[in-house]
Amino acid sequence: MIPKWAKHSGKGKKAVQDMTTKCNAFIAWLEHDNMAAVTFEDGRDWRDDMIEDGDLSPQSISNYLKAIKSLFSYAYDNKHIKVGQNPMRDVKFDPGNGRKRDDFTMEERRKILLAAREADPDIK
Repeated sequence: MIPKWAKHSGKGKKAVQDMTTKCNAFIAWLEHDNMAAVTFEDGRDWRDDMIEDGDLSPQSISNYLKAIKSLFSYAYDNKHIKVGQNPMRDVKFDPGNGRKRDDFTMEERRKILLAAREADPDIK
């Protein structure tokens, strides 16, 4: 399904690799690759397992789900899968605001830029 999605959506090699990586994670968790056999409960439970495992950040979990949902939407919208409704449509996840890094103060920026002037070329 990924090659069809990529061609129809005008996606390049990087997008295909990214989608393949995310789909392979879902397939490994499901232990099958039959999109027509996937249920809402499968999507929900995968989301919950990713949250519980704690290996991925909330934003990464969101990215994985968005990718899978995009592929399922394409497959159902274009009638590649004609059985039932899109099971991933109602799988929701809010990653929250995530972790924001503290920005440099104006004084810290000034120190960094002044130090860069004095630094060797490879450091600068």
